[in-house]
Amino acid sequence: MRVFAQIDGADALVLNPRLLLLDEPTEGLAPIVVDELLAALRELSRAGLTMIIVEQKPRKILPFTDSAIVLDRGAIAHAAPSAELLADPAALDAHLTAAGKAGR
Repeated sequence: MRVFAQIDGADALVLNPRLLLLDEPTEGLAPIVVDELLAALRELSRAGLTMIIVEQKPRKILPFTDSAIVLDRGAIAHAAPSAELLADPAALDAHLTAAGKAGR
């Protein structure tokens, strides 16, 4: 979990929270730090910590999440188990890429 010492939010873990809210946790991080952060988040998830993660790179986050909710202009555009969304590349692209949104 040393990666959390390098980013804002490390102090929150000291209090043993039941819920962790993360807004764009990978934004602006070097790829090696992103990998370390994702490993730490996986470990926290396995330990039972509930997390709400807002992320622009869903393919990195979805593999270790239970549920996915896609918002479009504040409304729920898609809600499903994360594995289901990952297994359907067309749905993932339709909801989460600029090309997919061009047809709306």
